[in-house]
Amino acid sequence: MKKIFVLIILTFFFLFANSQFVKRDSTFFQPKIKLTFTPHHLIYNCLKLNVEKELKNNDWLDIPIEMYYGRRMSNSENVTTRSNYYDNLYGLGIGANYKHFFPFYNMKNLYFSVGGMYHFFFLNYKSSIWQIEIVNGTQQYHLNEVDVYEQINRFNANINVGIETEMYEKIYFDMFFGLGQRYSLPFYNFEISENKFDQTMWAYGYSGTVIFIGMRIGLLYKNFD
Repeated sequence: MKKIFVLIILTFFFLFANSQFVKRDSTFFQPKIKLTFTPHHLIYNCLKLNVEKELKNNDWLDIPIEMYYGRRMSNSENVTTRSNYYDNLYGLGIGANYKHFFPFYNMKNLYFSVGGMYHFFFLNYKSSIWQIEIVNGTQQYHLNEVDVYEQINRFNANINVGIETEMYEKIYFDMFFGLGQRYSLPFYNFEISENKFDQTMWAYGYSGTVIFIGMRIGLLYKNFD
């Protein structure tokens, strides 16, 4: 994971330095619609796409869409001791960001964005719980392994800065860095439950401050009129 972040940071600085030579082109970044893909989200069993639409000069509406699907089976016999274990994961996220490009001549591919996002996750896993059983007419507590079906509602707010660098006429890279706040509500049998998936910033049920850093690969339609 650390190697991935180092690679992203190095790529960010490379594109920032390289952009100094291309952004004086008067045709640079005159698209009306952009479509981007975020490859590093695949690590989290997520396919993330962003659709961006121009509102007016330097102002854009960015709609991120995320789809989650994954399995994390364990070879361990006692899987219930693993805090991040799950059998199946399904999820969907959608949000909206306001994106503004700096109007300065020497920074016109540098931007900031602010917005929010909502996620819904459904996970199932095995857990050990105490249950009451009737044995010879008396109540006894037994520790049983049961299937758990958990839902997580997560709300995000974020602010980012980034830079877009054109590589070809219709392909570009978007490197970004930002901060955000997350709040998650896990539900088990329609009741708020203890959050099993809250170990790190990247966990599905995390609540707290997060740091964003990454890269998006984009396609664009440019208007040369």
